[in-house]
Amino acid sequence: MTPAQKSLQQLIGQQLTELQHRLVEGLIGEKLGTLGIHGKDLHAKLLEQVLKGNNEALIWEDGSTESRNIAISFSKDDMARIKLEIDGFIQHEIPSIVGKASEDAANDLLASLKESWPEQQAWEEALVVNFRENLEIRWGKGLNLLRMLLSICREIGQENVRKHRRSKRRRNSALSDVLIRLHARSCQVSGEVIALLENGFADGAMARWRTLHEIGVVAAVLSDFGEEAAERYVAHQAIEVKAAMDEHIRSHGASGSQLIAKRLSTKINRDFEDALKTYGREFASPYGWAAKDLNKKKPIFPDLETAAGRAVMRFNYKIASYNVHASARGVFFRLSELDASGIVAGASNAGLTEPAQNTASALTLVTMLLLGPRWTLEDIVALRVLSKIRDEIPAVFSRAERKLQRDDARHRKRLRDSGKPSRKTGQRKT
Repeated sequence: MTPAQKSLQQLIGQQLTELQHRLVEGLIGEKLGTLGIHGKDLHAKLLEQVLKGNNEALIWEDGSTESRNIAISFSKDDMARIKLEIDGFIQHEIPSIVGKASEDAANDLLASLKESWPEQQAWEEALVVNFRENLEIRWGKGLNLLRMLLSICREIGQENVRKHRRSKRRRNSALSDVLIRLHARSCQVSGEVIALLENGFADGAMARWRTLHEIGVVAAVLSDFGEEAAERYVAHQAIEVKAAMDEHIRSHGASGSQLIAKRLSTKINRDFEDALKTYGREFASPYGWAAKDLNKKKPIFPDLETAAGRAVMRFNYKIASYNVHASARGVFFRLSELDASGIVAGASNAGLTEPAQNTASALTLVTMLLLGPRWTLEDIVALRVLSKIRDEIPAVFSRAERKLQRDDARHRKRLRDSGKPSRKTGQRKT
C-alpha cells in the first residue's frame, strides 16, 4: 500500500470515528435530556464509558443532595438510526472526501515531480547516451551499412525527381509521379526504422517495416500493370476519402468533433460517385484500384503480394503485424526480449537483425522500381552497389546478434554462479 493510500485510509477512518462519536454523544444527550439531566462533562464521561464497552455503574456528583439511580440503554431502533447515518455518510460524504484528498495528493505529487524532474531528466538522458553508445559498439557496423544504403537511395530519388521535372514527355506521367512519391515515402519510413533501431526499439522498427513492405508491394504492382493502374491508384483517393468521411459521420458525436461541412461532404460524395461511374462498383473496395488487373472483384493485400512476387515475405509481414495490433501474440512475442521470461518496458539492444535486413530488401526493391524499366549504365552500377550492400547487411547483423546471445549467456552464467537473481524486467538491456 502506498503512503497516499495509507493516508487516505487514515483520513476516512478518522472521519468515520468522529461521526460515530458524535452520533453516540447525541443519542446520550437525548436520553439524558428526557430525564431532565444536563451537563457536558457527564455526556463526555458517559461517551467514554460507552465507547470502551464498560457496563459498570458511573458515579456522578452534580452538587445535588438527592441521590438517584439512572439507567441508559440503547435499543435496536437507536442502533438502526446510527447505522442509517453512517451509511448515508459513506454514500454521500466519502466520495467527496476521497475526491478532495486524491486531488490534493495528486497536486502535491505533481509539484514534487516537477521540482525533481531536471535532475531525473539529466539522469535519464545519461542512461540513453550510455545505452546508445553500447548499442552502436555492438551493432554499429550493420547500422552504418543501412544508413549508407538509405543515403544512396535518397540521392537516387533526388536525381530522379530532377530528371522528371526537366522532362517534357507526358508519357507515363501518372506512373512516374506515383513511383517517385512511393519511393520518397519508402526513404522516410526507412529513416524511421533506423531511428528506432539506433534507440533500441526493434519491435517498433519491425512495425514500421510492415508499412515499407506495403509500399514495396504497391510499387511493384503498379510498375507491372503500368500507367492505367497508376491512374486508378491516384483516383482511388476518392474512395478512401469517402470511407474516412463516413467513419467521421458515424463517430463524430462520441468524439465531440464537429460534423464535416455540407459543401465538402457534397463534393466528397460527388467525387465518389464519379469514380464508380468511371471504374465500376468494384472500385469501392479497399484495393479496388487493382481489381481490373488482378481480375478480382474485391482484391485483398495477399493478392497484391502474390502479383508483386512478394508472397515470400508474408510470414515476416505477419510477425510485423504482432507489433501493430494488440493481439495476445504481440504481447508475449517480442523481438527485443532475449529471455522469454523477461518483460522489456523500454529500449533493448536485442532483435535488430530482422527489421534491418527486411528494410534493406524493401528499400532496394522500391529504388529499383523507381529507376526501371529502362536502366542506364549509371543506373545499373548504382543498383549493383545497392544490391551488394543489401546482401551484406543480414550477415553483419547476424554476427552481432550471435555475439549478443553468447554475451548474454555468459552474463547469466556469472549471475547463477554468484547466486544473484537475474533481472527479469527492466527498460534497457546493454
